[in-house]
Amino acid sequence: MIESATIADVQAQIDAYNARDLDKIVTYYSPDGVVRDAAEGRFSVRGLKEIRSLFDSVFAANPDLHADTPAIFGVGEWVAAHVAVADFRSGNEGPRARRWLEVYRVVGGLIHELNIYSASG
Repeated sequence: MIESATIADVQAQIDAYNARDLDKIVTYYSPDGVVRDAAEGRFSVRGLKEIRSLFDSVFAANPDLHADTPAIFGVGEWVAAHVAVADFRSGNEGPRARRWLEVYRVVGGLIHELNIYSASG
């Protein structure tokens, strides 16, 4: 079933994220994959080098980062994950509890898009 495979691909990428394994994370993305802040447009990166750099900067700002996924589901090539982080630091903000929705498009076992929707408040 397509939904099971795409969910497994996304969960594996989240597991690599929680392990802070940059080399493994990028293996889940297509060479022209895109990761973007779809809610506020604060960032948009394309390609494995830029994706790796984005995650590297997130890890540098958040040494104890761990993402919990209380809910994850898929429909066809789309997977949505509700993500919660206890203490997330972004930009000039101090660490605070954050939640957001990640919407992935997975084709052929690779993530082609990751659109992140977070609340502004």
